[in-house]
Amino acid sequence: KELEKGIKINPNSVEGNKQLGAWHLRMGNYEKANHYLQKADDLDPFSLLNIGYIGGYYHEIGDFEKTIVYANRLIAMEPNFYFGHFLLGLVIYQNELNEALAESNLAVKLIGEQNIGALFSLGVVYGRMNEKEKAYSILKKMDAIGISKDETFYEYANVFAGLGEWDKAFEYYE
Repeated sequence: KELEKGIKINPNSVEGNKQLGAWHLRMGNYEKANHYLQKADDLDPFSLLNIGYIGGYYHEIGDFEKTIVYANRLIAMEPNFYFGHFLLGLVIYQNELNEALAESNLAVKLIGEQNIGALFSLGVVYGRMNEKEKAYSILKKMDAIGISKDETFYEYANVFAGLGEWDKAFEYYE
């Protein structure tokens, strides 16, 4: 409600549009997420975080080609920002696990092991590579961060899905 109130007061607020778009993305309101994120991008095409959110939006709706476009846009703008490598790792692990492992490792290296987003991507890749011990060690690192699993259900569910532990994954998805 507060973000929407802020947008009514200042419809051209880059931060307001970006955060409202990110909120709608997390809530699964994809049409609204796209509207606000694209508006923020029109207002400030150099916002690394917003470009990452747009890439995340395309990943969520299954448009991996556009996800790659935004991941590469991020990497071109700032190769040391983890988010571009994170997005690329997410898309690549669909087919090229070794390349996905390299991108996911780089994302964790750039942002650190206190970022659940980067860690979960690495955990999924390890799971898909049948490196179960490494995937479980990622889950332990995610636990150590101390963020509520209610807030990180998506990340945990995807690592368990990468491990092929579907019952556990669906517990989190539910």
